Amino acid sequence: MKGWLLRLLNLPTDHLQDATVAFQSPVLLIVGLVLLVPAAVFIYLRQRWNLPTVPTGLRLTLTLTRVLILALLVWVIGSPVLKVVYTEEQKPVVAVVFDHSQSMLQLPAGPFESPDEMTKIAAAAGYRASGSTLDGPTRRALNQMSRAKLAHAVFETSAQPFLKELSKKYDVQYYSFARDLKRLGVDPAKGKLPEPPPPGTPGSHATHLGDAIGRILEEAARRPGANLPDLDPGKNKANRVRMSGGGGPMIGGIVVLTDGQNTGGRSPGDAALAASKAGTPLFTVPVGSSKRPKDIAIVDLFATSLVTVGDTARVNVTIESNGFDGQPVDVELKDGDKLRQKKKLVLRSNEQQQVELTFKATKPGAHYLTVHVPPQEGEPKYLHANNTDTAFVRVSDERLKVLYIEGLPRWDFRFIKNSMLRDNGLGGLGLGGRPPTEIDVVLEAEWRRGPKEKRALALPRTLDKLAEYNTIILGDVSPRLLDGAFIELLGKAVRERGVGLIVEAGPLSMPHKYDERLLDLLPVRVRPGVPGRYPRGIPSFRIDLAPEGSIHEAMRFYDDPGRNAIAWANLPRFYWSAAAERPSPGATVLAWNPIETAYGKVPLIAHHYAGRGRVMFVGTDSTWLWRQNVGDRFFYRFWGQATRFAARRDAKSGKKSWIEVRPVRAQPGEQAEVEVMAFGANGAPLTATTQNVQVKGGGPPEKVELSADPTVKGRYVGKFTPALAGEYRLTYAAEGQKEPVEARLRVSPSSEELRQPMVNRQELEQLAITANGQMVELPDLASLEKQFKGEPTFYSYPYEQTLWDGWRTLAILIVLYTLDVGLRRLMGLS
Repeated sequence: MKGWLLRLLNLPTDHLQDATVAFQSPVLLIVGLVLLVPAAVFIYLRQRWNLPTVPTGLRLTLTLTRVLILALLVWVIGSPVLKVVYTEEQKPVVAVVFDHSQSMLQLPAGPFESPDEMTKIAAAAGYRASGSTLDGPTRRALNQMSRAKLAHAVFETSAQPFLKELSKKYDVQYYSFARDLKRLGVDPAKGKLPEPPPPGTPGSHATHLGDAIGRILEEAARRPGANLPDLDPGKNKANRVRMSGGGGPMIGGIVVLTDGQNTGGRSPGDAALAASKAGTPLFTVPVGSSKRPKDIAIVDLFATSLVTVGDTARVNVTIESNGFDGQPVDVELKDGDKLRQKKKLVLRSNEQQQVELTFKATKPGAHYLTVHVPPQEGEPKYLHANNTDTAFVRVSDERLKVLYIEGLPRWDFRFIKNSMLRDNGLGGLGLGGRPPTEIDVVLEAEWRRGPKEKRALALPRTLDKLAEYNTIILGDVSPRLLDGAFIELLGKAVRERGVGLIVEAGPLSMPHKYDERLLDLLPVRVRPGVPGRYPRGIPSFRIDLAPEGSIHEAMRFYDDPGRNAIAWANLPRFYWSAAAERPSPGATVLAWNPIETAYGKVPLIAHHYAGRGRVMFVGTDSTWLWRQNVGDRFFYRFWGQATRFAARRDAKSGKKSWIEVRPVRAQPGEQAEVEVMAFGANGAPLTATTQNVQVKGGGPPEKVELSADPTVKGRYVGKFTPALAGEYRLTYAAEGQKEPVEARLRVSPSSEELRQPMVNRQELEQLAITANGQMVELPDLASLEKQFKGEPTFYSYPYEQTLWDGWRTLAILIVLYTLDVGLRRLMGLS
C-alpha cells in the first residue's frame, strides 16, 4: 500500500525508512466524520420521500454519490498529509590517491639507497627473494620500473588485503591526479587497479598536488546526504539533512602515493592546513628513490619577453648539476635551428649556477629561443629532457606611444617610469619637451608648481592629439589635473578611436573621486567616494590568480603554467586595494582579491572593451613589491605586457579582421583562448552569433566555434584545448578579405617535472605533519590500519506532501458530481 501511494505521488522509494498518513486538522476531521453519519441518513430519507417511484438501486446510488462528496469535503477539511522519512548511512571516506604525473610515469623507481630497502620493496611488490638477496633480473626490473608502476604493484600485492578489510568500515575511494583529479573506477571489494597511463598522456605534464587534496576535501563537504532525494528544488539540501547518529570527520584519511613533486596549482602546504582544520589526517607515501642520479638540469629560465628590432634580448639560465663537478660544458642558445650564442660553464655539483645569454633582435615576429646543454657521459637518458628549455620572445618593429599621468611620485610611479624609459619599444609625442623616443610623463606634483599658462598645455586637449597615443596610463591622479573636459575627451579617444587605457588605483583619488564619466570606462564597479579597502583581522591580502589570468600574456611571468602559478602565489602580500565590488558586464577578471563581499571575491586586475578600446584596471598601488628579490623580472614583465596588450592597434590596418591566441606557448592539455575581431567587406563589424576558426596542427584539422561578445560588436571569443604537442595554426576566413588572418600557438611539454628527479621526502613528511598524519614507507602501507578516523554516520530527511490539494482530489469530486447530475438528467429527475 505504501509503495503504491508513493508511486502515485511520484515519490522515490530508495532510502525510504517510514511513510505514514497524518492529518493537520484532526479535530475537524473527527467532527466531520461524526456529522457525516446523520447527514447520510437524512439524505437517504429525503431521497425516498422525494423519489418514491424511482427504483431502490438508483435511489441508493444517488444517495451514495452525495455522501461521498460530503466525505471528500470532510477529507479536505482534515488536511491529510503523507509523512515520509528517508535515511542514508554514510561511511567516512578513505581516499587513496595515485600520482600519475610525468615524473611518476617516466622516471624509474631506482636506484635504491641500500640492498635492505630494495629487498623490502621487492617483497612488497610480490617478487620472491632467494634468501636475503635478489637476483640480477629482479634488481634490474625494480630499478627500471616506473614509479607509478611500482606504486600499483605494491598496492595490489601487499596493501590490497588491508584495504579490502578497511572497506567494511570505510568508503574506500580511489583517485589519480596530475594536472587534474580523476576518480578511478575501482571496486573496493576487488581492489584491482587499472594500468598506469603511458608517459606523455595529455594532462600528465604537471603535478597539482595541492589541488588534488583540496578537491577531495571539497567533495567531502558536499557529501552528507548526497544520495537522499531532492524533493525541495531551490532549497539548500544541507539545511534539510540532519545527523541522527555517528560522528567524526567526513574523510577518515587521505593516502597519497607520490614522489613529492609539485609544479603548479594550489600550495600543498595550504591544502594540508585545510585538511588539518577539517580533521582529516594526510598520509604521504614516498614512491621511488631519494638518491639523486648524475644529472645536469636547467632549473630556471627567464627571458625578456618583449623587445624591439635592434634591441638585445637577454636570456638568464640557472643550471644545477650532480656528479659532474669540475666538468666543462657548453650552454647553447638557439633561435629555431640557428645557433645564436654558446658559452662555456664549469659545473659545480649541488650548486646552482647562472649564465646570461643574448641575441640581437633583427627580425620582427615570434621567436622561440631554446637553451640546451648537451648530455654528458653517465647522464641517464631519461633525464636528457631537462637539459633543454624554451623561452618565448616577441620582437616588434613599432614603437608604441605612451602617456603616463600620475599624482605623486609614489614607488610604483618611480619604477614604472624608469622601466618604460629603458624600453626601446615605447615612446611618446614629445610632450613637455621630452624626446619622442621616451614615453610622455605628466606628474601632478610638478604640474601644480608650474605657472598657470604652462599647466594648460600639460595635457593634449584635442581628440586627434590624444588619439595619437597607443596606451594611456592613469595613476593616483586627482580631478584637479584630470578635469571633466579631459575625462570626456579620454572617453571619446577610448571608445571611438580605440586608445588603450590602464588605470592603476590609489588611495588618494583614483578612482573614487571621479564620477560616471570615468567610472563607466572601468571593467569593475567601484563604490564612489570610498577610498579603498584595508584588511581586517589579517595584516595583508594575497593575490588570487584567476583561471583567465593564468593564460593571459600580461600575467604570464613564466611560459610554464605551473611555475607561473607558483610565482604568483609567492608574490609579497599587498596592504590596500580599491573599493571594487564586482566586475562590469562582459569584463574578464585576471586576478582576485580574496576578500569577500556581497558579490563574492573582489576583482583586483581586470580588463574589458569600452567601445573600440581596451581598458585594464589594476586595483592596488603596490605592484612595486613584486620586485622583491627578483628586481624588474616580474614587475616590468607585467607592466610591459599590459601596456602592449591594452594598446590601440595600428590605424593603418583599418577595420580589418584579426585573430589572437593566448598564450602563445602552451603545454598539452592546457586551455588556450582565441579572440577574433571580425569586420565585413564594408568595414562594419559582423553581427552573427558565432564564427568558426580553423585549427591545424597536432592532429586532424578541427573547427573551434567562437561566441559573440554581447558588449562589443564584431568581437568573438572561445577556447580550445590542444591535446598533443606541435605547432598549431589558427586561421579565420574573414569576410571580404582576400587572405585569411592567422595566429600561431606552439604546444610542447615542459621539462619542469624532471628538473628535480629525486623523491622529495622532506616535503612529504612536512605535509603529513601539518595535516596530523604521518609519512609511511611504501612497504608499510598496512601499518595505517588503525590510523584512520570516523564512524559511520546516519542522515535522515523528513518530508511531507499534502494529499488533499492536488489534481486527484479535484478529479474525484468532478466525477462524483457529474455522475449524480448525469443520472438525474437521464431519469428525467430535477
